[in-house]
Amino acid sequence: MYQSVPELRSILQPLLTHKALPLVLYCGGGISAAVVAVALTLVGHFDTTLYDGSLQEWSANPELPLVTNPA
Repeated sequence: MYQSVPELRSILQPLLTHKALPLVLYCGGGISAAVVAVALTLVGHFDTTLYDGSLQEWSANPELPLVTNPA
């Protein structure tokens, strides 16, 4: 179950003010990014693109850079 629309709007505020459109959402296989896409739709933001499998695709090629930020 999603949070209420006002709560989602508050959580997603940094994305809602982003100037580059469409927002391209990605994750390892697309599932987590799809949840964010639905949440954005619930708050009225429809200009999104889902790049499913993007990280799996990128990390499969050892020649491509991948930098992580240790916690």
